[in-house]
Amino acid sequence: MTQPQDQLERLRFATELDRNFSVVASAGSGKTRAVTDRILQLAKSGEAVKTLPRLIVLTFANRAADEMQQRAREEMLRARLKPEVLDAFNRAWFGTIHAFCFKVLNEYGHYLGLPAPLELLADDEDLWSEFIQQQTLVGRSLSDNDRTKLLRRLPGDRP
Repeated sequence: MTQPQDQLERLRFATELDRNFSVVASAGSGKTRAVTDRILQLAKSGEAVKTLPRLIVLTFANRAADEMQQRAREEMLRARLKPEVLDAFNRAWFGTIHAFCFKVLNEYGHYLGLPAPLELLADDEDLWSEFIQQQTLVGRSLSDNDRTKLLRRLPGDRP
């Protein structure tokens, strides 16, 4: 089996544990494998109990985050690591960029004057309508025809 062209970069990613990395690659290129290899190296290091709970793995999709977490756990079990290392790994955070931002804002948003706890809107149509109805200048820089096209689907009275 031939090695990928970027094998040196993959090795560096898996073994240089004293820095953060970002992995940007296309689908099917081995991102999950690379992240799993890195986590396994972190778990085998002498600092695993200290570093794994601080591990944050961000992805664009929940499915990808779940898969990385599950594969890393399987590799750690296969390597028969100590229970305290597995416990430390269980405190690592895997999720989407959006979920992480929400978590940070929920924990520290009060410093910015945000209400606590925050809530996610599943249906924001009512909120959008309220916002639009409060605006008097929406689309004023557009031609009358373009402004009409922009606002035609919005409920409520418009100026």
